[in-house]
Order: sequence, then structure tokens, then C-alpha cells
Amino acid sequence: MKQYHFLGVDIAGPKNTWVCELIWDQEKLILPYLPYIEGSLGKIVALVQKHNFVACAIDAPLSFSPSSIGGWRLSDKELRHLLPSPFKNIVVSQDALTAVTSRGMQLASLLRPFLGTLIETHPRASLVFLTQTEPALNKHVKTYKGKSPNPESQCLLWNFLTSGRFIKRVCGPKIRFKTLSFAQIERHPKLDGVIDALMCALIAFLYIYRHSLLLKLPSELDIRGYAPFYVISPSV
Repeated sequence: MKQYHFLGVDIAGPKNTWVCELIWDQEKLILPYLPYIEGSLGKIVALVQKHNFVACAIDAPLSFSPSSIGGWRLSDKELRHLLPSPFKNIVVSQDALTAVTSRGMQLASLLRPFLGTLIETHPRASLVFLTQTEPALNKHVKTYKGKSPNPESQCLLWNFLTSGRFIKRVCGPKIRFKTLSFAQIERHPKLDGVIDALMCALIAFLYIYRHSLLLKLPSELDIRGYAPFYVISPSV
């Protein structure tokens, strides 16, 4: 049975860039190994060249507009508008993310020749929208990352994303998710990167398999760069 690979990348510095691969075998979605830190952009490109990757979603600004003011693209403004008040500040301007923007665009330029689909995403905002009908879980999106991340929040969100309930809800009852337990990732020092990379990979998969569940954020007419900006739809 033919397999298709999907990639999620949570971009930061070389010591905190997380990579997650998902494999779709037309019956189940497989997480073959834990999301991991990869400091070399070249090794991420080599991974994509090695397998049949269909799509990649990157958590970093992958476009810019000469007409934007203060680094705020239309897409950033719209996403900030859509988020409920407690979460609006998780969207920041490109001027506040200079290093991440540069590194993300470098990776996008390297991957573009080898991928059919490349998109920008925001995993934390997507988690807000995914959990908005479940207040007990939604509150943990506030605390799974930051200066003092909550291990309980990380565990709950990981279990939510990898549960059969979530997969059936967003992908349909025919899909199963073969994954790894949270106990297997607790040794990682920055578990928020694990969760964000997994969310990115899931969005890459949904872009192909359930595109209607994603929202394309607006952009300026003079936008330049490598990829459009998609998040989980607030109405999912």
C-alpha cells in the first residue's frame, strides 16, 4: 500500500527547531517516531528528499508585504481579530520575530523544489480554535508553553491530539491514528515544541485530506514570499 508523508516544522533557533513526520497509508495516520529537535536545515531538506512528502506546514512567517506597517501583515491582523481576548497576544508582528522569519524563509526556499504543498501555520492559534468548545481543555492552551509551562497541560493536549476521538472528529470515522503515548516523550526538555510540531504536521495532512477544515487568512495584493497562511477554522 502506497504511503504519503507529511511534515510539520516548529521553527526557532538551531537548538529549538522541532520536526514531526506523519505517514498516511490510506487507512491510518502514523506517527513513526517522536517529534525531535533538528538544528540543521539541510538535514530537514534531506529528509524530504528521501521520502514521498506531499505537504509541509511551518510555524514561521513565510511571506511579507512591502505595504505592511510595523511588520503586521493582513493575515496577522485577521488572526489576532479572530482569537478570543485571552489569546490575542499569541500573534505577534514579523518585526518581533526577525530571526524566526529569516530561518523560516530559508527553510521554505530550500524545501520548495521538493514539495507539492508548502504552507505557513500557527499551531497554538489552531489549538485555541480546536478546543474552543471544550473549556476544560481550552484553558490548557494558555499554559502548555511559556516561561513556566504546565506539564499537565502538555500531557492533556498531547493526548487530545493523538486520541481516536480527535482524529475521528476532524478526519472522519474511517481514519485511525497509530501513535506513541505521552509517557514516551516526557524526557524531552521542551514539550511545547513536540506539541507544536505535531500540530503543524496534522495541519499539513488536513490541507490535503480535509481542506474544508482549514481557514486561509487574507493577504495583501503585494504579498511576496513562499507560502499562504492557514490555520484550523474557528468554525471546525
